[in-house]
Amino acid sequence: MKNKKKKGFTLIELIIVIAILGILAAIAIPRYNKSKIKAAETAHQANIEMLKSAAQLRELDSGKDGKSKNFTWTKDPADTKNNTDTSSKTENSNDALEYLDKWPVAPKGLEKKGDYTVEYKDGKLTIKLGESTEYESK
Repeated sequence: MKNKKKKGFTLIELIIVIAILGILAAIAIPRYNKSKIKAAETAHQANIEMLKSAAQLRELDSGKDGKSKNFTWTKDPADTKNNTDTSSKTENSNDALEYLDKWPVAPKGLEKKGDYTVEYKDGKLTIKLGESTEYESK
């Protein structure tokens, strides 16, 4: 009888390959998680800059067409909770969609939760995410 050559990998070779794959995974997974967090923070900063630019455009348009100089924007256009402040004439007009294509959503992966709120009152611009103030002009 002829000796047939066996084809395949030995057990040691398979264990070495699995160990190498485990080491690569142990390196790659934490880097992936860090990059996801960094991407969420960058998207959040982009949202703030977009809201800031839109609010500045709205402030420049104030006085035209009877628009109040002071305003508050929220995600919900029907939200009128801030419309009761008549002493400083803050208007919750929520005409934000005239200056934005769509209202930004807080990126997944941020520790902060909630919706963005933009308030321009007496020359001071404030942007919040939930209860946390993210930007305040001087």
